[in-house]
Amino acid sequence: MKALTWVDPVTVVAFGPESSKRRLSLDSTTDRFPHRKLREKIKKSDIHGTNGYMVYLPSSDEFLGVAHFHRPEGRGNNPYARHGHHYTHTFFTISSDEPFRLTRISNEFLFRSQSKQPDLREDGDIIQFAGSIDLVGDDKGGKLLISYGINDCEGATLFVDMSTIQNMLEAVHEGDEVISLMKKKI
Repeated sequence: MKALTWVDPVTVVAFGPESSKRRLSLDSTTDRFPHRKLREKIKKSDIHGTNGYMVYLPSSDEFLGVAHFHRPEGRGNNPYARHGHHYTHTFFTISSDEPFRLTRISNEFLFRSQSKQPDLREDGDIIQFAGSIDLVGDDKGGKLLISYGINDCEGATLFVDMSTIQNMLEAVHEGDEVISLMKKKI
């Protein structure tokens, strides 16, 4: 069994009865990205977490996930929330085979607030966390079911057309990670 434990840099860990917690990442022949203990200081973005289960996309032979950023980056304690707040999300894909790498990523987005208050209808809640995704139908014409938490106290689900998600995803050049894309000058 394999698990994506970090998106940037892409880090995949093998575990279970037939493994000894092998780490399979961009460079699985070296100890460049030891799981949870970086020997060298590697620049990384502030991308966090992912849904618990990535969806396989047979048409492109990739796995799809959704991750989030806290905005602004690097903030400390605050009056809004004890932990994360002001989330933006991104869809991303990784290759299905070793060496695992980031293959596509979308621009950041928010889930529209479910609040009935008129001034919040076009905004996002300050705390949003996508917990799971599931593919209904095929990966070109089907729908992606997304479940997410709102303000750490309620949940919501929504469907997004896979054609919309496919159009949002942009190719990532081999060797690039999230940090290199975020720091790129246009």
